[in-house]
Amino acid sequence: MYVYTYLWIYILEISAFILGLAAVKRSSPLSYHVLVWLALATALVMTSSIVIIHYYHRNHWLYNLWYPVECYCLLLVFYRLAAHAVVRRINRILLWLLPAAIIITFGVQPDLFTFNAYGAICYLFLELISAFVFLTDGLLMGEDHAVFKEPLSWMAAGLIMHCFISILAFGMWIFMLKWPPKYYGVAMVLANTFYFAGMQLTFIHLRKMNRPVAVKSIL
Repeated sequence: MYVYTYLWIYILEISAFILGLAAVKRSSPLSYHVLVWLALATALVMTSSIVIIHYYHRNHWLYNLWYPVECYCLLLVFYRLAAHAVVRRINRILLWLLPAAIIITFGVQPDLFTFNAYGAICYLFLELISAFVFLTDGLLMGEDHAVFKEPLSWMAAGLIMHCFISILAFGMWIFMLKWPPKYYGVAMVLANTFYFAGMQLTFIHLRKMNRPVAVKSIL
């Protein structure tokens, strides 16, 4: 079960990275460049975790270090592309709350080699708030403005679903350890499918926006 789960997630990550390379130009906003390399970094972290768990049987320390980095990157992406000052201010507050969350959650669970469910849930809540606020930012544009006109809105929508599913899974971590592995595998497949499908749709729409419009000559 885990083999197919990791394979599917790996395909999603690499596909998002390839689409990002094709869609993001040098002149594109920094947030889109961060997303491209975030997709690659996530794939490398997952590959490293598989190698580590094969040889050392414990890879929780890697994710305990990676999750706050991933959270910072996502918060930064939504902060930099927010249109309204209030939305930017909220995302700035979330960025300032992240170091406090890291200190508090590692204080509650200081063992680096044990999965820090408190930290994972806290980072997911910060990402959930940031993504939700970003979608609200699209609604503030006006009645004639479509929410998904902004390419990053697809990423925000996918991230919201990812966070909901992951929070439920990590919140029941102690109980899920007693369940058959397939239940955790299904939760991770669903969460990551929403996450990277949203990222892929963001890159697809960005590529459409960057595509030069053909001008018909007037005879």
